[in-house]
Amino acid sequence: MSSRGKPKPDLGVEVVTGTTGAVALTLDAKSKVRVLSITAHMGAEVESDFTATLDSKISAAYDAVVYSLADAFTDVYKEFDNLILETGDKLVIACANAGNTTFGVRVVYEYL
Repeated sequence: MSSRGKPKPDLGVEVVTGTTGAVALTLDAKSKVRVLSITAHMGAEVESDFTATLDSKISAAYDAVVYSLADAFTDVYKEFDNLILETGDKLVIACANAGNTTFGVRVVYEYL
């Protein structure tokens, strides 16, 4: 319980780090979850697209890009209000990382 008497949320974290090559992280929902945020840090400015895509368990017709950054960047922080993944859905994070810089990406989610 929190100090206010409310139950603390049951959180999960998915991370990937690397020193070269493409950024690739997949959150494969083994149960229903709410995605809370995506955080990414690149060791140097990157001019590759950064995307987060919902890969629906139903079919490709339901897949959707839920976040996209096409500008040069070093850091990403994206909060989501109500991004729900059903069991079997996936959240796929990708960036070509053409400059081969070091990176770290984290997805924080709450089990529902």
